[in-house]
Amino acid sequence: MTRSVTMIPLWRFLILGPMSSKDFNFSKTISLLLLIFTLTACSCTAKTSHKEQPAAIGELNEVNPLTTTSIGEYMVYAVPLPEVVASPSMEFSGLAWHDGDLVLLPQYPHGIMGNRDGVIYAIPAGEVENIIADPEAEAVVYAIEFDDDGLRKTLAGFEGFESLVFFGDTVFLTIETHGGSPMKAFLVKGGVETKDGKIESITLFSNQIVELSVQNSNRNASYEAITTDGEYLYAFYEQYGYEQNPNPYVVKLDQDLNVIAEIPFDPVNYRLTDAGQIDRDGYFGMINYFFPGDEHLQVSSDPISVRYGLPESHLQSDIVERLLRFKVEPDHITLVDEAPVYLRLPDDGEARNWEGFAEIPGLGFFVVTDSFPNTMLGLIKIR
Repeated sequence: MTRSVTMIPLWRFLILGPMSSKDFNFSKTISLLLLIFTLTACSCTAKTSHKEQPAAIGELNEVNPLTTTSIGEYMVYAVPLPEVVASPSMEFSGLAWHDGDLVLLPQYPHGIMGNRDGVIYAIPAGEVENIIADPEAEAVVYAIEFDDDGLRKTLAGFEGFESLVFFGDTVFLTIETHGGSPMKAFLVKGGVETKDGKIESITLFSNQIVELSVQNSNRNASYEAITTDGEYLYAFYEQYGYEQNPNPYVVKLDQDLNVIAEIPFDPVNYRLTDAGQIDRDGYFGMINYFFPGDEHLQVSSDPISVRYGLPESHLQSDIVERLLRFKVEPDHITLVDEAPVYLRLPDDGEARNWEGFAEIPGLGFFVVTDSFPNTMLGLIKIR
C-alpha cells in the first residue's frame, strides 16, 4: 500500500449552521476565539497554509479549506476535568452545544444501576474560551438535573443514552437497548429549562418516543449519533461498512418524531460514534474510530486509507482515530472527497474510544471518550 500522498485538501471545520442565535450562539465568544487561535501555533505535524483570513460571523462557510503538502495529524490536548466528571462511571457518550455551553452526556445519567438522581454536566460558554486559551487549566462545569421519565426502567434491556442534540429549549436523545434480536434503538424528545443563562434541568417525555430500525444483527450496535440542519433530525447507525451493513442509511425525522425518509449513506468502515452540526451548505463531520480488539469490524482493506495514505502515528498502529466530512444531498448522504483529519495517537499505544464530538466554528473541535482508556475531554486545534 502506498503510504504517501501529494497535495491533499484538508477538511475545514467551519460549522455555523442555520440555527438561530439562541440555539447556537457564539456571537459573544467568536471574536475572542478567533484571536486566540490566530496566536496559537497549529499542532499539525504537516505544514499548512491559509488561503484566506478568518471570516466574519455569518461568512464562516465561505472560507476556503486549509491545504497541506502531506496528510497530517493533530495533537489532542487533554483538558483536566473535576474529579466528579472525570470518574470512569460517567461513560460519556455525546457532546452538544446549547446557547454556547458545551453539554456532556453520560451514557447513564442515573448511574449504571439506575438508582441515583439523574444529572448531566455542561461547560459554560465563558469557560470554553478559557479552555481554548489554556487547555491545561481544569475545566469549570455545572450540573444539570436530568429526568428520564422512567425510561431506564420501562425500556426492556436499557443500555443508556448515546447522543443528543438541541433545538433551543427542546432536546432529542438516542437510546440503545438489548431488548430486540439482539438490539433495539429509540429516539426520544424532551424539554429544557434554563435559568440565568444556564440549563437548569432536562426532562424527557416518555410518550414522545419512536423506535429506530436497527441495520444489522450485531450486538452492541445502535444509533450512536444525531444531528440537525435546523429543521430536521438525522439519526446515524454506528456501523456502515459494507461487511457489516450492506444497505446503510440515515433516518431523517421531523421534530414531532415522524420518519421522513431513510436516506442512503456512503459506506464507511469501522464505527461512526458522533456527528457535528450540519452547516448551511449541508456539510458536517463525524468521528470514525476503530479499536483493534473489535474483530468483527476488521477489514482486509480500507478505501479511505488507500486513497489518502496514513500519517506517522497511524502507520505504526492498527488503531483508527479520524474525522470524516459528509454532505447531505437531496436523496443521499455522501462522503466528501477530502483527506480525513487524523488525531495523533498516544505513544503508549492506547486506543481512545471517542464517543462525543462538537465543532468550535472555524477553529477546531472537542471530543470526549467514554471510560476507555479513561475519561478524557480532548481539544483539537485546527486553526
